[in-house]
Amino acid sequence: MKLPLLLCTVWVFAFWYGESLIYKNAIRSCQWSTWERQVPHPHHIAIIADPQIIDENTYTRRGLLLSLSKFFTDLYMHRNYLYLHALLHPSTTVFLGDLMDGGREWDDDVWVPEYERLLRVFPKVAGGREENEHKVYMNLPGNHDIGVADTIPATALARFTEFFGPTSTEITIGANHSLILLDTVSLSNTNNPAISGPPRKFLDTLAAGAAQVSTPKQRVLFTHIPLYRDPDTPCGPLRESHAPIKIQKGYQYQNVILPDLSLEILDKVNPSMVFSGDDHDYCRVTHSYDDHHNSVDEITVKSFSWAMGVHRPGFQLLSLDPAADVAGGSAIQTHTCLLPDPLVTFQWYGILGFLTQFALGVRAILVVRNSNKRGRGRYAGLPTTTTTNADDDDDKWDTKKGKGQGKGRGGKDGVVGTYLESLGKVGTFAAVWFVMLVWWQSY
Repeated sequence: MKLPLLLCTVWVFAFWYGESLIYKNAIRSCQWSTWERQVPHPHHIAIIADPQIIDENTYTRRGLLLSLSKFFTDLYMHRNYLYLHALLHPSTTVFLGDLMDGGREWDDDVWVPEYERLLRVFPKVAGGREENEHKVYMNLPGNHDIGVADTIPATALARFTEFFGPTSTEITIGANHSLILLDTVSLSNTNNPAISGPPRKFLDTLAAGAAQVSTPKQRVLFTHIPLYRDPDTPCGPLRESHAPIKIQKGYQYQNVILPDLSLEILDKVNPSMVFSGDDHDYCRVTHSYDDHHNSVDEITVKSFSWAMGVHRPGFQLLSLDPAADVAGGSAIQTHTCLLPDPLVTFQWYGILGFLTQFALGVRAILVVRNSNKRGRGRYAGLPTTTTTNADDDDDKWDTKKGKGQGKGRGGKDGVVGTYLESLGKVGTFAAVWFVMLVWWQSY
């Protein structure tokens, strides 16, 4: 097989693996059967945190660089979202807020196109095993969507509610479970009852409802902001960063809910499991409440985007057993699924590109050298001449017979010409194949 053809074949497999198979394989490794204790009819849930589609608020770069950043981060999430649902078939998908990066900052003329872009990145998909089973909940806001606590603009919250629905809600799953989506960014507000009132009323209603039943459902709490924990509380081995979640707040962000409010939420919701977002990295901690009579695990879910400061984005899977005894904890199972680091893939592309150029350069030298040897063999035994016309005739003949010999038998121009010609062919083929793959997977 000729080297350029061999290299084209290598690039076909490299791009196919790096732009498709690597993502499918990562998600296939999270198949429910590989970690879930088998139950007759489980309810499967996918949890996605902080997609935070990037915009002019994310980076200072503008023009082509920003457009490329938007395109490839959107493509990364779009591709993995489709593979997730095509391969794992969750019945419910819950987003943990921070859908947009600058949502709280935009006027309607910018916000609405960004909303439409978000829906293209995360389109309606089939889930479970029947299309009408699948439910997607994107109505839990994050601080990048509406602000946080006392800095929330009422107009941003009203717009988010208009497009996504009530920001706090209870979702019933079978007879034994309910999902509690609690708008803690609004609940943390202290200066505007119109903002904190609805989640406060929702929280009080949950507490009253639980008190009226003898056997309450197992509740799974979803909050954008993580619950309070002591400073320097370790997050477990799956966290990329060596530092825990910092206990701090600033302009339009708050890393954890305040201590008293966190305890109030735990007391009133009495959750069996808590999932949060905001931090972008994984964190698992255990909270004690009700005077240390109860405890619950909280998992902060990794960002789904590769632009949020983590090498391995991810998502969380949750399995509920509707038939299990709610008095035990065995009805809830969860698993962290990690996605590939695209920067590593791009690095491998760079290495392969260097090897391609090196191989074609060596090939060009060998081609010209062999061609020159064949040319000298044709004149062996003939008298030589130093006339300019003879040299010109030789050069013309050599040029016709062998591409790449150039202006003489020294072969410098011939090596460069042969190298550039083959590089152009391989590079064009690889680029066209890459664009076709990206176009096929884009939205």
